[in-house]
Amino acid sequence: MKDKKWYTLKEASEYLSRCKRQIIRYVDEGSLKGYQTQYRGTWLFDIKDLDAWVMFNMSFAKLTGTQKESING
Repeated sequence: MKDKKWYTLKEASEYLSRCKRQIIRYVDEGSLKGYQTQYRGTWLFDIKDLDAWVMFNMSFAKLTGTQKESING
């Protein structure tokens, strides 16, 4: 599953082992970055943001250079 760049809400919830509602709460709190293409559209999550949340509990954009390097591998 890691070969995809964008995950749907369902895929992100499976990847993080959290329910879909909890993923949306993380987005509302600002600790996880999610994207919608239109109002009430499908939620999409970048794999880098999911990995950053797992490792550092923040979105990829907020990481330092060395933290980003650890995710990019």
